[in-house]
Amino acid sequence: KFAFAASANATDWSDLAWVSFGGGGATNGSGTYGYIQSGSPSYTTRIQKVNLTTAATATDVSNLTIGRTTAGGTSSSTYGYCAAGYGPTQSNVIDKFNMSTEAYSTDVGDCTITIHTRTGSSSTTYGYTAGGTGNINVIEKHSFTTDGNATDVGDLSEGFEHPSGTQY
Repeated sequence: KFAFAASANATDWSDLAWVSFGGGGATNGSGTYGYIQSGSPSYTTRIQKVNLTTAATATDVSNLTIGRTTAGGTSSSTYGYCAAGYGPTQSNVIDKFNMSTEAYSTDVGDCTITIHTRTGSSSTTYGYTAGGTGNINVIEKHSFTTDGNATDVGDLSEGFEHPSGTQY
């Protein structure tokens, strides 16, 4: 954990429920919980929940429709989305997870390309995924208000594999 308001080193905040890498992230609307969707090893379907206000070990709360790693994670105020990924083949699936009920996710659409090692960023109305395996430069968006397929909305200035995203 580290503060945005001050220049300081990070501190050890908590632990994941299991060792994992390559999961897509999501945050609920109040900013009290973070979610790690998917990951590896073993191309998991699991979704872990991390308390962002009180240090505690993450808990296993739900599942995706398919196991994968290196997916793009995005979030609206109530839903987490996990787009594309790898496990054991590349995927184009967009899963939607209700962070309030923690019910299992549902497949709500497809990305325009089948790919992994993407990044995700969110606006208040859309989730954006970009980059990917093979130094892809594609930027896609999917709606938070209507379930459906992603659309290609532009290109990065160059292709990136394992890019990193953020949002405001």
